[in-house]
Amino acid sequence: ELPTGQPPAISNNYSLTITKTGSGSGTITGLGIDCGNDCSEIYNNGTSVTLTSTALSDSIFTGWSGACAGTGNCIVIINSNKTVYAQFNFMDKIAPIVMIIEPLNNSELPKRGSIKVAAYATDPDGIKDINIYIDNFLVKTCTNTKSCTYSWVINKVSLGTHIITATATDKFNNIATTSIIIYKTQTLGIIENILEDIGNLFR
Repeated sequence: ELPTGQPPAISNNYSLTITKTGSGSGTITGLGIDCGNDCSEIYNNGTSVTLTSTALSDSIFTGWSGACAGTGNCIVIINSNKTVYAQFNFMDKIAPIVMIIEPLNNSELPKRGSIKVAAYATDPDGIKDINIYIDNFLVKTCTNTKSCTYSWVINKVSLGTHIITATATDKFNNIATTSIIIYKTQTLGIIENILEDIGNLFR
């Protein structure tokens, strides 16, 4: 028992514990830490410990919590017992599913007007972007969504075969591509084109 009025002794040693979370795998290294297997250490009060994350090839490091935050190196000043959580997630290498739902493959374009081009994509980790191309020209990009639409004015589209392509990229940059073929067999006549141009002036 301490004499009356004497402050309690202050501990000069504290623990740092690393706990790995998530579906993936990786290692945390730092002063006295190789976690892996050695995931805790005792330090003198005031010690600065820098922790570095290294994900395995099938995983990605997604961040710190507890005594650290963010995704860069974790710097911990040891002045009490502390715990750092390091999250590794499995890095999906499977491409998303993407489809063109409008128009139908091998369909014929109308003579005039516009048609809706609609693409849809899905992936367990989420879709980063969908791109729509017509005859290899990018016409629409949609981000952070499963669906993407484009209104294609086809009045002056040339006769023959045209290709609509949709690509989808997931959060791990896996890319999927799909294409359909459509046809145009009718076009506006000279008078119809003139009337169409005049009509556009008043829209």
